[in-house]
Amino acid sequence: MMLLSTFCHIDNCLVQGFTYRHACFAVVIDDPLLTLNAWIRSQSGLTGTKFMCYEGGCGSCIVTLEKPKDHFMAVNSVMNAV
Repeated sequence: MMLLSTFCHIDNCLVQGFTYRHACFAVVIDDPLLTLNAWIRSQSGLTGTKFMCYEGGCGSCIVTLEKPKDHFMAVNSVMNAV
């Protein structure tokens, strides 16, 4: 899974979010400890992102983030907060 960290236009407002396959998902954070994995699976509804050990050791939760200016990073989604 490759996510692009970006700003999305939602209801004429510019909000922080992620783009995946040309769809923009706004990040609404109710819990400051919400992991990227939990956000991807619950709020965006993309349940293909897996979890196993919740420690980042097994590698099943790795997603690719693209930062502006084509900087790619592989991150353990259970270890990183949104």
